[in-house]
Amino acid sequence: MIQKAADRAAAQSRLDWRPSEAVRFAVAAGVGALVLVLIVVLVGLGIVGKAAAEAVDDVSPALLALVAALSCALAARRSVRRRRLAWSLIAASAFTWGLGATITGVYEVSLDRPPPVPSIADVAYLIAYPLAVAAVMAVPTAPRSTTTRGRAFIDAGIIASALVFMALAFGLGSVYRSSHQSTLTDLITLARPFGDIVVLTVLIPAVLRGTRRRRGRLLLLLGGFATIAFSDGAYAILTASSSYHAKVDLYDIGWVCGFILIALAPLWPLPAGGDAEQELPASLLEVAVPLLSLVLVATTTLVVTGTGGKMDIWIAFPGASLGILLTASQLLTHRDSLALLTKSRRTEAQLQERTAFLNQVIGHTPAGLARVSREFRITDPNPRLCTLFRAPSRVIVGSSLADYLPEADVSKLFDAIPEVSK
Repeated sequence: MIQKAADRAAAQSRLDWRPSEAVRFAVAAGVGALVLVLIVVLVGLGIVGKAAAEAVDDVSPALLALVAALSCALAARRSVRRRRLAWSLIAASAFTWGLGATITGVYEVSLDRPPPVPSIADVAYLIAYPLAVAAVMAVPTAPRSTTTRGRAFIDAGIIASALVFMALAFGLGSVYRSSHQSTLTDLITLARPFGDIVVLTVLIPAVLRGTRRRRGRLLLLLGGFATIAFSDGAYAILTASSSYHAKVDLYDIGWVCGFILIALAPLWPLPAGGDAEQELPASLLEVAVPLLSLVLVATTTLVVTGTGGKMDIWIAFPGASLGILLTASQLLTHRDSLALLTKSRRTEAQLQERTAFLNQVIGHTPAGLARVSREFRITDPNPRLCTLFRAPSRVIVGSSLADYLPEADVSKLFDAIPEVSK
């Protein structure tokens, strides 16, 4: 009987065994990296033939988007409240994008031509972006004050202005003005990179304001949506210039890499402990967002002008918006500094008042009181103690209690205080 019980316990322990989160993430990341390298080799080098490489290129983004949707759906099932909503919306966004990519893949693999514009695939693509924005807005972040939330809106505007500025600087607007496609086709194709801009605009502040415990997952989502934005921008530019089928193959890797990162995000291991519930001050990185955006805009301008390019005529609008929002951010920073300084001075004045009141109470109390060091020496006697000891304050300060009280009573008194007796 004892042996059977031991066998049952061993069998149950084997059933209850689960790999740790770190091991599970490492395995999944290794599989994702292997898949990415395999697709790059097959598509980039074409070692399996042109037809097979094109099939892999057309099908892989759809498959990985559906895998990312499944991973996020399972995370939603394990989560509660707002996190369940956030993961559910990300899963829905990835699924609708994967549905659109599946339709596109069927056209390109089976019919050897891209789907018409507009089509059901375009509807699925465009639905994915509002779902992604809603998902990011549902992500719980660390508690912030009203002022900090106001800064978050301004920072989001700065990020959006900087992204639009860079998109126009690198020729997105000029390419579309020279396009020979219909206006509807241009608008639908252009909607995807600008949808990415909106997603990144709300995601970057969410990463900065997220709790440290879950920031790794948000960073993976940020990396995923950023690489998807790269491929969407490349697709839009090449489609507008009618060179999509000749050059876009390797740009599809951005979609593949992006959905691999999104699939890995729910698997990122969480450190022990709970999420912070107390209100936290803005971090240095949050405050530096406006300056970093300005640096990116300045770098983009130098690169474009340094390579002989011309700035788009519409670039003045995001540039002006960036200047206005940066000014508002600096004014808000100055207001916060003044408020903090005022609060600090008010607290200091209250502390001084309380200290003066305490000294008055101690000085006029009928009982003899004094501060005593760990060596049992008197450091600050009140007038009543000086009267009881029949000595002036200058004599009592620095003297030992044993000079006025029996040593046994002094030791007995301080032995009863744990912090002092240690």
